[in-house]
Amino acid sequence: MAFEKVNGLPAGDEITLPGSIPILDVMSSNVDLMEDPDAIDLLAPAGPEGWRDDLTPFIDEEELNRIGRLVADETEEDLKARDEWLEDINKGLDELGIRREELTKPFKGACSATVPLIEEAARQFQARSMTEMLPPQGPVRTETLGKQTDELCRQAKRVAEFMNYQLTEEMEEYTEDTDSMLYYYALTGTAFRKWYYDENLGRPVGRFLRLDDFVPAFDALDMPTAKRKTHVITTTRSQLRAMQLAGIYRDVDVRPSTARNSEFEETVDEQTGVDRKTHKGDGDDVILLEQQRWLSIAGFEDADEFGEPTGVDLPYVVTIERDSTKVLSIRRNWLEGDDKRKPLEHIVRWRLLPGLGFYGTGYIHLLGNIQRSATTSLRSLVDAGQFANLPAGFKTRGTRSPVGEAPLAFGEWRDVDAAGDDLRKSMIPVPFKEPSQTLFQLMNAMIDLGRRLAAVNDVTLPDGGSEAPVGTTVALLEQAHKLMSSMHKRMHQSMRRELRILARINAESVPQYYPYEVDNESREVFATDFDGRVDVLPVSDPNIFSEAQRVMRAQSVLQLAQAAPTIYNQRAAHRLMLESMNVQDPDRLLLPEFVAPPMDPATQLLAILQSKPVKAWYSQNHQAHIAFLMASMQNPALQALASNPQVAQTVQMGVMALIGEHTGMLIRQQMEQTLQIQLPPPPEYSQDNPSGEYQPLPPQVESQIAQHMALAAQQLAQQAQQMAQMQKNQQAAQDPAVQIALQQLQIEKEKIASRERIEMQRAQQRATDTQVRADDADADRELDRQNMMIDAELDRLKLQEESANAAKRILADAQRQRGLT
Repeated sequence: MAFEKVNGLPAGDEITLPGSIPILDVMSSNVDLMEDPDAIDLLAPAGPEGWRDDLTPFIDEEELNRIGRLVADETEEDLKARDEWLEDINKGLDELGIRREELTKPFKGACSATVPLIEEAARQFQARSMTEMLPPQGPVRTETLGKQTDELCRQAKRVAEFMNYQLTEEMEEYTEDTDSMLYYYALTGTAFRKWYYDENLGRPVGRFLRLDDFVPAFDALDMPTAKRKTHVITTTRSQLRAMQLAGIYRDVDVRPSTARNSEFEETVDEQTGVDRKTHKGDGDDVILLEQQRWLSIAGFEDADEFGEPTGVDLPYVVTIERDSTKVLSIRRNWLEGDDKRKPLEHIVRWRLLPGLGFYGTGYIHLLGNIQRSATTSLRSLVDAGQFANLPAGFKTRGTRSPVGEAPLAFGEWRDVDAAGDDLRKSMIPVPFKEPSQTLFQLMNAMIDLGRRLAAVNDVTLPDGGSEAPVGTTVALLEQAHKLMSSMHKRMHQSMRRELRILARINAESVPQYYPYEVDNESREVFATDFDGRVDVLPVSDPNIFSEAQRVMRAQSVLQLAQAAPTIYNQRAAHRLMLESMNVQDPDRLLLPEFVAPPMDPATQLLAILQSKPVKAWYSQNHQAHIAFLMASMQNPALQALASNPQVAQTVQMGVMALIGEHTGMLIRQQMEQTLQIQLPPPPEYSQDNPSGEYQPLPPQVESQIAQHMALAAQQLAQQAQQMAQMQKNQQAAQDPAVQIALQQLQIEKEKIASRERIEMQRAQQRATDTQVRADDADADRELDRQNMMIDAELDRLKLQEESANAAKRILADAQRQRGLT
């Protein structure tokens, strides 16, 4: 285990303690062994002087024995209750594949490669989390509580600067400790960190506790409501004796503990290649159990308003030696004056994903089975490929011993008891198949499933590059990283709890005035700055879990600002973009904020060409400025710049914006002259004064003036239009080019009139011809009608004649018949 400094030792003593440090606050203790070694025996029997002083000198020995046995027994129960959970963790660590391995089963030389899904996910998570949780400028930001004042804002700034200095400069171990914790945290899904004040170092310390060093109650659901929380500390008898002499622990005889490495520790050692079994040690280790729990202690019971015990347990920190169960210290674990007796938190739990109980779910649980299946497929494919390339089989060697039971290795030809005269009969290769394509696809499917579940898949962005909609890109990022987003929110909450504990420790330990230096710059902080009026928060955004997402959001804001520049602060939008890109000191890249002074028209144009800010002022001659700017836009030298679209756009936008300002102020002056009234001074808008500080008129007066202005504006508009038309006509009359154009226009009109006359004559001729043709058509139709009538009459006469002839024939035939008869 890691070694740490010990709390509560006199200045100048250097004592280290393996494991994390007991939760002690001995700053209020008046015991000084350097001045009076016997002071520990002179404590007043009435009770401890300091609120968090050790209570054991004032508790009956029998009561101490009861408490010691209770702590030891319940800790043992809690340890046994989580054996299965730790066993799963140990199995998962064995399957990481970070240690070189040679397999002998199912045959010697078999593939030992591992699909590193868990390791990949853990390292990706570790890299992302370090970037977001520990930025270079520090992980702390502050917010003021209550009404904001200048003094409160300065206090919040001092708190943020000091805590960032603590975590990035003063606490040198913090970054490395956090880095290690995030790796364990990603693998196991649970991590714990303990915060305390180290007297030797003279500053707060935060230490990551491994899983075998912290034991919660077996039925715990979360940290605040857990009945007990036990920290297992390993130290030596010498170090323990030093703390006893310092008054931190009770002076009792303690023997070395029968300590052995935990299974978790042995698994970690195996993965890292460390063999603790070869180290015999000196047999001087002592194991302490420091437990935060609820107790009712005789003589220190909770009492009602009449001083009678209520039977309600109170929060204490109890430290015992594990084997002998001897109590070493008991201290109160709530703030003095807190009627609710709320336990002080010293250890923060981090959970990657919520599980079904107290512990979280890590990548070992999330990806364990998928990695195991993918690894089996990978090894089968590699082995099949090896056998296909290096075949093995049997060969005859006369009649000798039969084949053994051991499987064949790559390229092996084994003797068998058989004889043959043909080489093909004497050497029989075992039929090995080529690597299965189906198995290969199945392995890839499992790998993709695992990477998608762990949120480490690459995001496919839409086509279009920079032209792609920012909202679509952000939506794709969020959709692909929902799991990572939820993890980041939990980390943010855990980090927030840690920072609040650190702020509480600072409130108890920071001197009334504490100066310090950062980058050769003197700064200061006061003890009163940690009075609770300033809330400390992680600088990370719980809604943003990656730098890419942060840049996309800033780019979206910048696009909105550029689309509507009148309602956005352009400087703030660009500064947000630079900050999201982690640009150090973005203000040095931005032009300084200032209000442009009154300038002559030529100087204003020069400022626009140099991309400097310009502004119209009410006292200027607006007509002259407008005339100059309009004429300048017709200058060939400026028009030559239009060949560069970017320069042309910048110049045109700047000039038109300035003309608009002058035009608005000119109209306001014309209103004052037309109505013969004096309006309040106009608003002078600027970056520092966005509201303009305009003195409003009374509502009734403003309403009357608005009505008169509406009428005056119409008159001014009509006058301006008439004047513009008159000027246009005058200019046209005096301009030779215009006269020539008018003459050409007249000639064109005459040509058009001549063409119209010719077209009219042609149309009349066409109408006459048409009438003649129509008359001829009528005559022809009449003639045809008469011919038809004549033909019809001839046909009728012919028909009559034929009828008469037929009658004559019939009559003649009848007469012949009568004559014959």
